[in-house]
Amino acid sequence: MKNGHTLKKVMRFLGRYRLYMLFSIILAAISVGLSLYVPILVGRAVDVMIEKGAVQFETVFSLLIKIGIATGISALCQWVMNLLNNKITYEVVRDVRNAAFSKILKLPLSFKSISLNIK
Repeated sequence: MKNGHTLKKVMRFLGRYRLYMLFSIILAAISVGLSLYVPILVGRAVDVMIEKGAVQFETVFSLLIKIGIATGISALCQWVMNLLNNKITYEVVRDVRNAAFSKILKLPLSFKSISLNIK
């Protein structure tokens, strides 16, 4: 069986979970965006620490709050994304298993006897 054929079969099982996959991709994009935004905020915080005695503490605290919020949202997105991915994985495996057992049960008894070398 070629890889392309196998991929098509797997995609057929995944098709039922398009909405979950879409949400997972959206959450991944949000998480990555926020992960890239945090170093920008850190850079801004460093920039307002001009020199000893000339630190703009209000701006630094504001940026630290933004960093905390961005980190928290990113972590939440990753957690929900993992829940969605686990749901997709377990349900696709269940669907494949059920399809395989359904095919096996439809086989004639003579085929099963020959396959198992039962006489």
